[in-house]
Amino acid sequence: MVEELSTVANFLKDYGTIIAIPAAALVGSIAYVFQKFTDQKAALIELRRKSYTAYLESLFNLIAKINPENNHIYNLKLMELAAVASDEVVRQVARVQMIFDNTVSGPAQVDPANSKIIIGEVVLAMRKDCFESSRLTVPEIIKITPIGYSK
Repeated sequence: MVEELSTVANFLKDYGTIIAIPAAALVGSIAYVFQKFTDQKAALIELRRKSYTAYLESLFNLIAKINPENNHIYNLKLMELAAVASDEVVRQVARVQMIFDNTVSGPAQVDPANSKIIIGEVVLAMRKDCFESSRLTVPEIIKITPIGYSK
């Protein structure tokens, strides 16, 4: 047994550096890949946060005052979301878009309660995407959502 340990010790003494260098390089490579992945995910979340905020602002402005300029800005923000938003957020925003598509004269023809629910669901999907989860409910979000339609 002592002879076997001596053989292992001699092997490590002779080849330890040769083994340690590739092992250290492998560990370093794995750490680099993991860090790169983490950095990219954080950058995407920050990009999405900015895009979501800009979209909500453009939606609010469009509802407050329908005009060609606000409509153009809103459409640009829609295109931005199509590029960077998560699948769930895109699906929820499509529901908002259906509100506009289903009206002839704009948002004034839409059921305000249903519209606020849909917008609340959009905000909740955005929160879940940016924070990985949210304990808020749609009714809680609706209470602080300053978007409503007047008849």
